[in-house]
Amino acid sequence: MSCAYTRRSLKAEAMLQWLCQVDFNDSHCEALRACHQGTCSWFLESDDFKQWKARDSSFLWISGIGKS
Repeated sequence: MSCAYTRRSLKAEAMLQWLCQVDFNDSHCEALRACHQGTCSWFLESDDFKQWKARDSSFLWISGIGKS
């Protein structure tokens, strides 16, 4: 292993530690418990979504309030 690789690894690890100071697991679990059956089915079952999902390469950007 080269020193350059080690420095990059340590720098990446330090950055991840900095970014991950907040434990999002509790928030994620709380959001899952608050979901109602059928939430988002109108979107997941739409032709537009199915066509997007069938593509080999695609990008999905969802913007809005309450998208937990």
